[in-house]
Amino acid sequence: MESIAALSSTSIFRPPASSFSGYSVSSTRPRFPLTLRMKAVHGSENAPQADPPSPRKLSYGEADLRTVSLMPLRDSQSRSPTISSCTIVTDFRLWCRDAIDKILARIKHLQVSLVTLALKNEGLIVPGYTHLQRAQPVLLRHLLLAYAEELERDAGRLVDYRARMNFCPLGACALAGTGLPIDGFMTSDALGFTAPLRTSIDAVSDRDFVLDFLSVNAITAVHLSRLGEEWVLWATEH
Repeated sequence: MESIAALSSTSIFRPPASSFSGYSVSSTRPRFPLTLRMKAVHGSENAPQADPPSPRKLSYGEADLRTVSLMPLRDSQSRSPTISSCTIVTDFRLWCRDAIDKILARIKHLQVSLVTLALKNEGLIVPGYTHLQRAQPVLLRHLLLAYAEELERDAGRLVDYRARMNFCPLGACALAGTGLPIDGFMTSDALGFTAPLRTSIDAVSDRDFVLDFLSVNAITAVHLSRLGEEWVLWATEH
């Protein structure tokens, strides 16, 4: 049950600092003469440490919570686009990718737990249910391995989705691209992306990767719900 609970819960918030590392790496290139000093990478030893701000009203000029959360990263000597559509969607893609990796690890852990339980109860017979009614006797091993198979397909969908969404929008800025001579391929490589997205408009305007994320995880959630229902039925007195 702990495996199911772990797979069903994922932290939603993280400080949106990761995408700025791409600009920082590009700043070392000869064709990028500016000294960019925002080198915050989430989880790195160089990331600025700051206490979360106390609750307060946003002042004029602070467009949203993201603007406020990025204030510690701003530097008067930096001319990079700190609050831009491309950094927002880049952070979104980074979050989705990180969530996928965590979910895949938890799926594998749950599969191992199911297979281990199946091997420990090789000859145990349990009731198989249809329409919440006991229908036919089945081996517990057979039932548990069925869910392991479903989770395997869930993992495959996540792997396919990860490969499809792992492209970098950084540098597209608001819509038409950046005037800064950044190296798009070096930037995407620094952030672990396969390559930069080919058009700036597509990079910042489309959110199909979010719908794909929700879709593949919705299917996984259905399988987890079915597995959870089995435990509830087994624990119910008839």
